[in-house]
Amino acid sequence: MDMVLEGTMRGSEAAEIIHNKFDTPIIFLTAYADENTLNMAKASEPYGYLIKPFEERELQATIDMFFYKIDLEEKLKGSELRFSSLFKKAHDGILVIEENNKIIEVNDVIISLTEYNEDDLINHPYQLLLPELGLNELHGSNVIETFLLKKSGSKADVEISYSFFQSHHQESIMLIVRDITERKRDQLILKRRDQILEALGNVAELMLSSQDVEEAMNKSMELVGKATSADRCYIFKNVINESNELCMSLLNDWVGKDITPQRNNTILKQLPYRGNADSVYELLSRDKVYVKNYSQFDTSEKYILGQQDIKSLLLVPINVDNEWWGYIGLDDCVEEREWTAAEIEALKTVARTMGAAIQGNLARLTLKKSEDKYRLLVDSINDAIVISQNEEFIFYNNRFADMLGYSPEEDRADSTSLL
Repeated sequence: MDMVLEGTMRGSEAAEIIHNKFDTPIIFLTAYADENTLNMAKASEPYGYLIKPFEERELQATIDMFFYKIDLEEKLKGSELRFSSLFKKAHDGILVIEENNKIIEVNDVIISLTEYNEDDLINHPYQLLLPELGLNELHGSNVIETFLLKKSGSKADVEISYSFFQSHHQESIMLIVRDITERKRDQLILKRRDQILEALGNVAELMLSSQDVEEAMNKSMELVGKATSADRCYIFKNVINESNELCMSLLNDWVGKDITPQRNNTILKQLPYRGNADSVYELLSRDKVYVKNYSQFDTSEKYILGQQDIKSLLLVPINVDNEWWGYIGLDDCVEEREWTAAEIEALKTVARTMGAAIQGNLARLTLKKSEDKYRLLVDSINDAIVISQNEEFIFYNNRFADMLGYSPEEDRADSTSLL
């Protein structure tokens, strides 16, 4: 197209209209090479510019370059479309950062992950989202694990991979952000499961072999609390108060670091279920598990449990001889929590083991009382009584010891040859 046309419209104006409407490439022909003419030609983005007079080979070279440029641009457009499609439809979050640490581009996944709008992020420092990520760290590792800070203030565990590239004569960085929150949670669940299984073995050994049930229960609370990463583990026993009301009474508790113990909390020594923990009674008395977060507490629960800084709790009944004896519980005092099936089943197993140990201890106490009663009766008889087995004394009363000249405290397993 000639820069000078018949009529009022210049060639540069006609070329601009054609280019904008049809995207048709233009080569200008003109006898002028002044700056003003060149600037008018540039406005329509021509593919070539020939100064008159020109030779055929110059025109041919310009046309060849014209087709080469068109082919190059088509390839570039195709590449940009593919990149744009990948950028927008990627399953991972992508953000592009310039050398000044400002975000210049984000995809929809980043928007979804961070809860921000795109305008909230563009031209803002990347530290808004990744406060603990130093760009110098990227040169030393292919993948970095950190956290992404959401608009709400909550955090998501993320895995960062990256790529450096040149853009507009400066180095830019593309960060690929993968949300690994679920993966981290699964890893934590597996780790806790292994810890819980180990703790269960230790608890069973403690509870079923120890002669001091109270001490064994205290040690078991620590094992279970640490294995489940709880902040507090405790045992309540059911008691009847002077008003003949069923109450919960705290026997003891184990607490983690910086957590306030409740063992000296007088409110928890004889707290009636009725009016204070009706929903707890409703479930535990029917051998059900009680699980709740602070946001679900009713008014009375918020008053009592809130004073203990409880954000989430898990309670499991302890039954002794098929009767509801009390319960064992776990607290999270930092945040609301979804207690896993492994944690719930573990606490159920601990509760059953404790119930069996308590029942065994009660049986031993009952037997001892019976033995003491009959011992007192036998020792009060004036006749000498002795029982032997396999030529050894297994029992004799005080009267028999007096007859032989022995004290009652001396070994009763002497040979019958002493007779």
